[in-house]
Amino acid sequence: MRETEEGEWPGDSLRRFVRDVMMRDGGVVRFPYKNERLRRLRTFTVSAASDYDLFTKAKSVACPVLIFRGGMSKRFPAAGEQPLCNAFASPVQVVVCPRSGHFPCSTETAIVSGSLKIFLAGVS
Repeated sequence: MRETEEGEWPGDSLRRFVRDVMMRDGGVVRFPYKNERLRRLRTFTVSAASDYDLFTKAKSVACPVLIFRGGMSKRFPAAGEQPLCNAFASPVQVVVCPRSGHFPCSTETAIVSGSLKIFLAGVS
């Protein structure tokens, strides 16, 4: 996992993440689905045929939005930030976690928790 997952994973955070997300099947640790299915899901999610359609769903959001983006993410690169922000009708705040890949909440917990507390204090 360490060789294929994006971003820097300090200390034991990748081991904890894998333990929380993956399943033990006898002596083997694996995703709860086969790698082939994971690849199909990722490919479908970003395809034109996807029913995920985040940009259309974003238009219906009527509350402030906080987005965390991993600075090393290939799935949510810097070029995708502004188009996503523009899709929301409500105010959007983006926090970039510079050493993170796709899972900043697991790799840069101090940035995520601090930003989330500030955001929530401002909307409550």
